[in-house]
Parts: sequence; structure tokens; C-alpha cells
Amino acid sequence: MRVLPFAVPGVVAALGAGILLFAGRELWYALRIYRGDPTAIADAVNDPGPVELQGVARPENGTVRSPFSDSECVICEWEVEREYASSGMGGTHWETEVDGLMGGPFALDDGTARCRVEPAGSDRQLQPQRVSVPAGTELPDRLVSFAADHPEVETRPTGTGAPRAAHDYRFVERRLDAGETCFVYGYGHYDSGVGRGAGWVNLVVNGDGARRFLIADTRARGVAWELVKTGLGGVVVALVVLFGAAVAYAILA
Repeated sequence: MRVLPFAVPGVVAALGAGILLFAGRELWYALRIYRGDPTAIADAVNDPGPVELQGVARPENGTVRSPFSDSECVICEWEVEREYASSGMGGTHWETEVDGLMGGPFALDDGTARCRVEPAGSDRQLQPQRVSVPAGTELPDRLVSFAADHPEVETRPTGTGAPRAAHDYRFVERRLDAGETCFVYGYGHYDSGVGRGAGWVNLVVNGDGARRFLIADTRARGVAWELVKTGLGGVVVALVVLFGAAVAYAILA
């Protein structure tokens, strides 16, 4: 029976089709964001539903301090990556050893009003900042206490100085700083529990009811460009996969 060999190109083709669908979705969102205009927060409260907002991120109930740079921010996602040798390939690759997310609801201020943004479940496009620490190198002072609290980061004592990294590590954090430009694509809900202070309106933006919930530390055009790059990259990968499936099918036919 030749059914099983023919199943392999079919699986590969299905994978390629899935990648192509994902890429198409990213390009569709990119076009939608590029062609749209962010809604004024003062107007969005009167028309709950899918919404694009752009303004400045402000703390609502205080800020958090990022673990690696000790920066004041409203959101911080962080991870520690370790370099591993790739078996049978002669190269190396990076794997996440530990990660986390800090922060909570924050205010978005566009000059017309303020609303609350609840970031849980969002797709965050935040610029990464990396600190690389090669094996055998002393950890920077700001990372010593972090390593002590996270056993995933293996170190070796030096006696008098800071501990040394036992492996090659990258400490990565992606922040939305207080006072930074912020773009939000989500779903706006009327909520009488917010908006009691000066400049506030009764609007909460989150992912409930939204097909896509996106928070970025740039303006709408920058968000659209990042989505275009992701989408075009996906198209290239999908075409390569589909071409491989077609070649495999032709060989087996």
C-alpha cells in the first residue's frame, strides 16, 4: 500500500496551508490598522465594541519595577534564555529557562480622556531589551538578587565578587513604560466602576468579545508594519513548505 507515503506530503501541505492562513490573518489586521484611524477615548465610551485607541500609558494603581533594568513601567514581560548546543547540527540555539509577566490594569490617556486597559490575555508588541552574560562572566549587580531568587539561573560563587554565570544567558525584558506611547486594539466596554476621577470616562478595554487584543509601545503605523513583516515572513515559509509538499508528492506519484 502506498497510502502511508502519500500521507506525508498531505500532512506537510496541511501545515503549509495553516501557516498561510496565519500569515493572511496578520496581513489583514495590518491593512485594517493601517487604513483605520484611532478613535478618541472621549468618543469611544459612547460606542462600545471593537476599538482602536492611541495615547500615552499612565499608571492607574502604581507602577512595577522591571527585574533586569529596574525601570518604572506599567507592564513588563521578561524571560531568561540559555544557549544550548544543537544535537547533530553543530550549532547552538536558545531556550527559555524561566519567564514572567508583571503589571496590571493601566490608564490610557489620549488628551481627550482616560480609560482603563486590562492587559490580561493580550498579544503584546513591546520592544525587547537584552542583557547578555557569557558563561564565566560576573553577573551585573542588578541581576545578582534575581539569580538568587531563581534557581533556573545557574551561577558559580567567586568568593569575594559577584557570582559568575555557569552558562551563556540572555536576560530579556519587554516593557511598556509609564509615559510611553501606546496603541491598543481590543474591545471597549462601558463600566460604571471606572471613570470617577478627573479626565476619566466609564470605558474599559480588554479582550472580552475581541477577535484580537493587541497592545503595543508604538503608534498605529508601527503596529501595522510589524504585522506586515510577520505576515510576509509567514507567506514565504508557507510557500516553501507547500513547494516541498508538491515535490514530495511528484516523487511519490
